Amino acid sequence: MKIRDILVVDIQAGKNWRILEADIAVCLDMPMLDWGPIVEVQHFELSDSVVYSALTVYESGRVEPVVWIKQVGDFDYGGDYCVFVEGHWEELGVVPNPNAESGDTFCANPLPYDPSFEATDYDYRQCHREGFYLHAHRLPV
Repeated sequence: MKIRDILVVDIQAGKNWRILEADIAVCLDMPMLDWGPIVEVQHFELSDSVVYSALTVYESGRVEPVVWIKQVGDFDYGGDYCVFVEGHWEELGVVPNPNAESGDTFCANPLPYDPSFEATDYDYRQCHREGFYLHAHRLPV
């Protein structure tokens, strides 16, 4: 399975996948949609690349499925994103859009040992989970 094969119902279910490519640098030479193979797993190592189920809630109220790709042990909150547009996945940011609508992105199941979800003043992981499951039923299936 590749990133392009992820179904919206898998996003709604909050699945996480591991990119099995031993050398993620190999993946960087190809479009994100072809990264993989990926497999749904429950346990990740800090060196693994995770594909998180996520969604973005826009100011207009529109909700869009997202896959969020990053290294588990990376402290950087960012990563790479693909969005589901008109029935297929597209890499976010490949085509510049100065009029892009802004919104909030929520991860369904942030890993407990992913340091990018650490916060000292509140439970940032819980904030993501609650935001995701509050809106997941509105994803276009």
